[in-house]
Amino acid sequence: MPLNSQILRLISAENAFTAGDVIVKQQVEYKDAGTYGRGKTWDFSFLQPIKQDRVNSLNYTLCTMGEAESSTQFYSLSQNSSMDNGLTLNTSTNVININFDGTANFVHEITHVDQFENHELGFLGTGTVGQDIYDEVAAYEAQYAYDPSSLSGLNPRTSANSFSDITKNWVEGIKHPARGFIPFTIILHTIYCLLKC
Repeated sequence: MPLNSQILRLISAENAFTAGDVIVKQQVEYKDAGTYGRGKTWDFSFLQPIKQDRVNSLNYTLCTMGEAESSTQFYSLSQNSSMDNGLTLNTSTNVININFDGTANFVHEITHVDQFENHELGFLGTGTVGQDIYDEVAAYEAQYAYDPSSLSGLNPRTSANSFSDITKNWVEGIKHPARGFIPFTIILHTIYCLLKC
């Protein structure tokens, strides 16, 4: 019977393990089970299995974290709430600082660490160079894998409800919540002008 079509009761008389039982593990979205206590019935009928593409992306993120930990490059972490997220280089210590405002955004920024480690972007002064819109697409995909709701409202024109929704056009439509502009369109226009003007 599919997980989402049943109401499960977790009571020791019905759910204790016995000899010969087979444990079937399935990852599901977090759902608050409700109030705690004896004799409560919890409704798990709305739980949805996590899709394999999200699991694969999260596994890649974990590998990236291991890669960063074993790298000869030093990294530091700065959790902030100013929405000034990203990688910056401290030119006096040569330490790359990962600025993030929560776990979902950390997953986004660690994707840029992977891009740095694979020579897809670099630094000029304290800021990144060589970063393109597709680096951002990859980072938002990783962020979506961790927490799809973390992308809610970033693009006022359209929502991202799957990996396939996170495209170049979607990223170009992101509006910075504090500053009110679309940062990636401005960056791309500036780069275009530097190359063509």
